[in-house]
Amino acid sequence: MLVVPIFSSAEKLTLVSVDYPPFSGPLLKNYGALVDLSNQVLAQAGFESSTIFMPWARAINWCRNEKIDGIIGIWHTVEREQLGYFSLPLIANQMVFYRNKKSDIHFDSFATLAEQGLTVGMVRGYVLVDGLAESGVELYQVANDAQNFRMLARGRVDLITVDRDYARSLLLTPEFAPFKSHVEAMPQVLHTEQQYVLFCGKNHRSSALVERYNKKLSEFRQDGRFQQIKSKHGLE
Repeated sequence: MLVVPIFSSAEKLTLVSVDYPPFSGPLLKNYGALVDLSNQVLAQAGFESSTIFMPWARAINWCRNEKIDGIIGIWHTVEREQLGYFSLPLIANQMVFYRNKKSDIHFDSFATLAEQGLTVGMVRGYVLVDGLAESGVELYQVANDAQNFRMLARGRVDLITVDRDYARSLLLTPEFAPFKSHVEAMPQVLHTEQQYVLFCGKNHRSSALVERYNKKLSEFRQDGRFQQIKSKHGLE
């Protein structure tokens, strides 16, 4: 019986990510820690890969329609399991609240925020921190992170949710510099969420892709290359 190989020897994979420093971004060295790691893992698994950057909504749509091979740096949800197969976890996000420096807000629970009638800004398309929506707190959705920080700095929202490392990176850039003196992180980590590669399509090809990727990713963890790549990009 003739066995047709799943992958050709010269096959090149196309993956997408979003501008999310220090994890991923078109202006970062090797496109950031997550993309650098994934490209090296895929190379060791025998693939050439390229990464393009686009907004989350479009990335999800392209994955749903299998226009791409995968998404780098995505959170796992039950709904997204319908899109394809998730890799082993890569690098975690640590979600925190940012507040205006003029604010005296203190965080005890999401419920107390709702009781005080506070508003929380978030970027449309991002997955919510567990328990936030259920608390009844008023959520104000915006188009991007710059708008989120601008709303916070101007007092249009009381808090925003954002990844701690991501916020630190943003506030060092010229675009976000005007907000830096007006906002500050609150100390509590609200939620830790792993980031993954999602290989698009519920089919044998995607299943084989994630199996090869995970095998090499495990080797990177065992021999120290995983931590070396993280450290190179300033992550612990």
